Amino acid sequence: MPRRLALLLVLCGCDALPFHPFKPNICVFPRVQAPVTAIAAPADGDLFTELQALAFEARAADPDDGPEALHAELRLHDGRVLAEGAPDAAGELRVALDPLPPGNATLHLELTDPTGERAVDTVDISIQPVDIELHLGPDPAGTDDDLKAEVLVDWVPSEDPSTLTFAWTEDGAPLAEAGPVLPAAATAKGRTYGLTVGHAAGAVGGTTATAELTIGNTPPGAPALQISPAGAGPGDALVCEVVSGSVDADGDPVAYTMSWTVDGAPATADGAVAWPGDTVEGAATAGGGRWACTATPDDGEAAGEPGLAEVELGAM
Repeated sequence: MPRRLALLLVLCGCDALPFHPFKPNICVFPRVQAPVTAIAAPADGDLFTELQALAFEARAADPDDGPEALHAELRLHDGRVLAEGAPDAAGELRVALDPLPPGNATLHLELTDPTGERAVDTVDISIQPVDIELHLGPDPAGTDDDLKAEVLVDWVPSEDPSTLTFAWTEDGAPLAEAGPVLPAAATAKGRTYGLTVGHAAGAVGGTTATAELTIGNTPPGAPALQISPAGAGPGDALVCEVVSGSVDADGDPVAYTMSWTVDGAPATADGAVAWPGDTVEGAATAGGGRWACTATPDDGEAAGEPGLAEVELGAM
């Protein structure tokens, strides 16, 4: 018995066509057309700096649904989405882009219509760095010194810190200060302070400059001295007293070295009350003259500014 091949033909109804009971009713659907797009700006090979915003423009069309039905996505070559939305009724797509980090960049525009049809266009541009040179001073720096940044942008001094970002660290740990000066009160001896400067208008990953300084020892200041006894005369023993000790910014203990002169010539100190050499015996002062005591402070690392006291002894 021969096999019969049953063919089931599913026909669609077409309201616009007359129905014929003895003829196949075939609906002809219009062909779906893909959208089209073209990037108008920037152009291939355009150069920008890392501080320039980019004006992106593109044209789009969709013969089936109109440009407003399109979904636009603008991506960077690394996959980062820069913008998304829909063209306007005229098919114009305009986006103000933030500055991009230095290097070669590809802008990738993709349009998708309601049926999933897509249009793609790309443009290759170059982003040039804006160089920063940073100097941190004073060098060497002590505990009493404010650390100050001198910044050159493309070899021109930067007068406006608001165009830059400042990030300070202490031994690698971030600090709260965010300006070109790190106050002395925020530093400590032996610690290393770093500064990274970048462009405030630049993108993440933009040009930066870094410098660092280690705070060294600060020598002690001059002490205040007096020679006693008050009203001393020829033949009296003289003692050089530290009445106000040297201030050491680092908090180091301070010792003093004493020396004497009489009428400008070195004199020998014979004894010690508080510090070696702080006393001149009476036998040495018998001839009178102008006696001067100098006390030089030392914090164990460096000598500081000396203190001075003088007394006039009349002749016997």
